[in-house]
Amino acid sequence: MLLSADMGFGKSTIVSNIVCADPMSIWYSIRQQVLVYHICRYDVISSSKPEVFIRNLAGAVVRDIPEIGNAILSDDMALDFLYGKCSIDPVACLEFSVLNKLKYKNDARKYLIIIDAIDECETSGGTDLVDLLYKKIPFFPDNFQFLITSRNIERLLYKFKELEHTDLQLYEQQNLQDIRLYLEKTKQMTNEEIVKFTKISGRNFLHVKLYLQYCKDLITAVCDVIPESLEKIYILNFERVFGKKGDLFEEFICIFEVLCSLQNSINENKLFNVAGLRSKEKEKHHVC
Repeated sequence: MLLSADMGFGKSTIVSNIVCADPMSIWYSIRQQVLVYHICRYDVISSSKPEVFIRNLAGAVVRDIPEIGNAILSDDMALDFLYGKCSIDPVACLEFSVLNKLKYKNDARKYLIIIDAIDECETSGGTDLVDLLYKKIPFFPDNFQFLITSRNIERLLYKFKELEHTDLQLYEQQNLQDIRLYLEKTKQMTNEEIVKFTKISGRNFLHVKLYLQYCKDLITAVCDVIPESLEKIYILNFERVFGKKGDLFEEFICIFEVLCSLQNSINENKLFNVAGLRSKEKEKHHVC
């Protein structure tokens, strides 16, 4: 199944409910079918690498399906691909290490493979996770099923058109009901305020959550002017932190440039040095 929607409609929340379900949860019956899950993040380069997904999948098979796991562990070619050639040829790696072994598994049990935010695993070159799944999902046995979430990006929807597709944005009324229920349970508001918040939400949970956080940061009980979009909320928060003219942002921009180029964490002193800030500037920014 492919679940699609724009940002803020609860795709990752559904995945979280499944993966984290306890025995009392309504999601637990699905959780019991989960073999492996993979979360794509645009800022985590390794999450887009198909070999990472393949090794996680192979590890889950070894753990949960012993007879197939033993076949993988006793196959020198499979191990050679998994720990040597997988990054070079991920398609062959998946075939030799996992798919070829699953052909001989006669099991009625259902296994669920979850990939959250597949759109964030799409890269510009080579075989990424999107390409791997596009090519190889049809070769999995029928009892191995996929749950993939993505934003509504046409090329991705087309690539996975063979999967059953559910567009969460089609369920407008249910989304509005969920938002209203959330507001009733988490905030003390009048019915008029709840109706107003729900109306401007655009059926988008993230919009509501960020706006309420914006009001909280301003220590404002009631926000009279409600933003029309998520972008407006970001602009208001930007102005709150950096001022309406953005002068403070200009002073910080050299630091942001370094932070945006990083793939790993960096300590404060090194950050200032790489940004080329002098001692007095360091003190000024540190105070800010």
